[in-house]
Amino acid sequence: MHLLIILFLLLPIISLDEASTNSFLRFYSEDTYSKYFLLFLLFSLQFIAAPIQAGFSDFYCRKKNLILAVIITIGSMALLFISLNYAGFLFLFAFILKACLGNITPIARAGLADTSLKKNFRLSIGLSTVAIGVGYFILVLLNDFLNNSLVIITVLLLTVIGLIFLIIKFKDLRDKDAKTIHGTILNDIRSIFTHFLNNKSFLLALATYAFWETAFYQLFLRDADIKNSNFKFTAVAMCLGYFIGVALLGFSKKSDLKNIKVGCGITLSSFALLIMISNFIQTSLVFEALFYGVAALGYGFFTPSLFSHISQDRQPHEQGKIYGLIDSVDSLAFTVAFFIALITKVTHYYFILFSSFILILVGYFIFLVAHRHLQGKAYHE
Repeated sequence: MHLLIILFLLLPIISLDEASTNSFLRFYSEDTYSKYFLLFLLFSLQFIAAPIQAGFSDFYCRKKNLILAVIITIGSMALLFISLNYAGFLFLFAFILKACLGNITPIARAGLADTSLKKNFRLSIGLSTVAIGVGYFILVLLNDFLNNSLVIITVLLLTVIGLIFLIIKFKDLRDKDAKTIHGTILNDIRSIFTHFLNNKSFLLALATYAFWETAFYQLFLRDADIKNSNFKFTAVAMCLGYFIGVALLGFSKKSDLKNIKVGCGITLSSFALLIMISNFIQTSLVFEALFYGVAALGYGFFTPSLFSHISQDRQPHEQGKIYGLIDSVDSLAFTVAFFIALITKVTHYYFILFSSFILILVGYFIFLVAHRHLQGKAYHE
């Protein structure tokens, strides 16, 4: 029962974090190059700040750090509204504030990892990845019916409601333990390098995720225009396929390693078939979306299982740093995929499809290299 409460509280917060982050990229400027610069700046800052802020919650109470990140997000959204309507000079300050101190998702995921039992660990983490996609589409749907200012206000008010429930209902099971652990930002950074970035198996796992996530985002953003109806159709198919994959994973009794292989097999097979078929016939949008959905179903097995395997046996005071580093890799993958989509959007989609297949294949080979490290005491020195 406690886990259901945690899921009810944290999953909407993760969705709203995604919606608020994308608000900065969608509503600031019509100038394309300004958006490119902002994208690069946002994810560069998040790449650095996410593991530090989330790691800090390992030492100084998950709940308090999560509440702080949500409050900062609310403040940055308020400043975004003011900058768009009254004082444009405030935008950059709000932007940097959100990127550096408003990293909600990795802290929330660490909170899920703290409270999830072994039998439902994968499902909880999988639902957190689904929540990110939900947050993206919340923003897309709101933008279809409301102007920019009203969208920002709506997201802001929903986040305030989420904060209230978080304060009242969320129980940090680590509060008592956290009082006995002392740390500083410097120690936090040192711990990230010592226990994770010097760990070959952990780095190989992150590299696998980086390649797979870049391929996923590259396909997801291939039209580089979320107002394009074709893009929405394809993206919805991918999100639906991913959700089905996560739901099926919830019933799986296989090990994380076997589910990772199942996910790899489904995704690689789907893309290989689509590439071969595309060479002989002109495929329709529905046909492509079907294969993308099946490929995303494979991701629904792969991603939560990989996250589970690298974090489930870790100590509670390590979960924030783990999911902070995962968030950093996700930011890097999104940035790379976004620029690939922009550069290649004038070319035939076959190029993006084929390059995505290659990225997934490379990621799978990295996984095979890491396989011996994934056995026994996985990801431990």
